[in-house]
Amino acid sequence: MDPDPRDGVAGSLELRCKLDHAIGFPYYKIEGLAAILGERGDGLLLFGVREQGRTHDDFAYVCRLVGAH
Repeated sequence: MDPDPRDGVAGSLELRCKLDHAIGFPYYKIEGLAAILGERGDGLLLFGVREQGRTHDDFAYVCRLVGAH
């Protein structure tokens, strides 16, 4: 994870950039998160996407899962 420029604490900027790329819209709302354990250290995080679109007032409701190891 990238350090937070405010105080050097590990942040979520790297994860956010990867989610932006995977979802493909500049605006989205994550509704849920689930962790699935893997047998060989290959666990999976599942992000539930509820809204996606161009802006907070120009979006569509969706039911979508995005996974990340």
